[in-house]
Amino acid sequence: YLIAYFPGFMSPDSIDQWNQAVTSNYNDWHPVIHTLLIKAIQMVWNHPVLYSIVQMGVIAAILAYAMDYLHRRGLNKNLIITFSIIYACLPNNGIYAITMWKDIPYTYLLLLLTIYIAHIINDYESFWHKRKSVLVLATTLFLATTIRHNGIIVYLFLAVFIFVYSIVKKSKRIKSVMVVAISLVMLVIYKGYVFDELKVSPNPKGLKYYAPVHGIASIVHNQKTINNDTKAFLEEIMPINAWEKLYNDYTTSKFTFGNEYPFVENLSKYNTPFILKLYIKNFLEYPDLIIKERLLMTQLLWSVKPTTASTNYRYENKGIADNKFGIKQYDNPLRQFINNVIKRTEINPLLHLLLWRTGIYLVIILYLSYYLYFHTTKKNLLILLPLYSNIVSLILSLKSQNYRYVYFIFVLFFFILFYTLAYKKNHTLTVKDGDKQ
Repeated sequence: YLIAYFPGFMSPDSIDQWNQAVTSNYNDWHPVIHTLLIKAIQMVWNHPVLYSIVQMGVIAAILAYAMDYLHRRGLNKNLIITFSIIYACLPNNGIYAITMWKDIPYTYLLLLLTIYIAHIINDYESFWHKRKSVLVLATTLFLATTIRHNGIIVYLFLAVFIFVYSIVKKSKRIKSVMVVAISLVMLVIYKGYVFDELKVSPNPKGLKYYAPVHGIASIVHNQKTINNDTKAFLEEIMPINAWEKLYNDYTTSKFTFGNEYPFVENLSKYNTPFILKLYIKNFLEYPDLIIKERLLMTQLLWSVKPTTASTNYRYENKGIADNKFGIKQYDNPLRQFINNVIKRTEINPLLHLLLWRTGIYLVIILYLSYYLYFHTTKKNLLILLPLYSNIVSLILSLKSQNYRYVYFIFVLFFFILFYTLAYKKNHTLTVKDGDKQ
């Protein structure tokens, strides 16, 4: 994939981050930690291909760690090798491995955290016995929290798990507290000292209100009567007829781009308590519309097939977006061949469902959750914490249809599936050995 699409994929977001890294003028629209990683790579070699190589190496290392863990849990070696080869060849994985998006390292950090949880619940003393465990787990938590803004939800769930589980086990409480404490110190230093030193421009606070405001706007879109407080609020942002014209079930981008209204600036005048209070008030008046709005906006997350008129931004179609740095891809026979393969995966309904949507995998994960809870030791369900906590964060914040946002379900699905199969195999063998005795 790297040979075909040298030096990798870069969307307008990627180009913006590359420019920030070049100029050292940082803003937190894209998480600064990811931009700093790009900056570090530029200092070694000022070419995006190095980013692709580093990212491929990190992905390969985490996947190798996952497969090694599953093998030690009893998964068949031949199955692991066959799966690894197929997984590496899949277009979605190949493209994303060389795409400069924060969502890709974030996805594999979630996988790494899932493996750590599996270690903790199955080999508790062994996991904490290693001296590096505290620092490695704290650093992984810190990176997962900062490399995507919604990572804070995952952090909260996992920090509580690490602390509470140590209380339940009545062991290693100090190390558990140290993990949470070290990660918190890292976060404070990063958000405080590092941001100050780099003179990072903060995000307009209106950005975090997009999801609830879009829910409120759905009431206008459905031509329902809105209360006076809501009407006054909406008109402060832009005229009511503009809300009707610019509203789209599947994205908020028309609110931000391509219109004459300073949407973000106007929205940033309000505080969080006010927005939440208004959202709850409208939810109580029109619960069906607010719930419908979230279901439509998150359809890429849960729906097996695309809903009517929905979209799906799978990858950067241009390969590399227009830029002033002269960075571009070059046409070659291998690229043409892979392009044809990718087009087939997008046109074929079954391949599209399997490679560019995650609804079917979420359905199977729900079944695996049922199996882990009712047919294995209940603690096995804890390996789903990174997945479900990130799903919660997306339900609360998703505002567009990008496959990269839900790609983590595809990646984590295979680990959860193989973990369940390995447990079932070990349990069956244990029962048989017990019968023989």
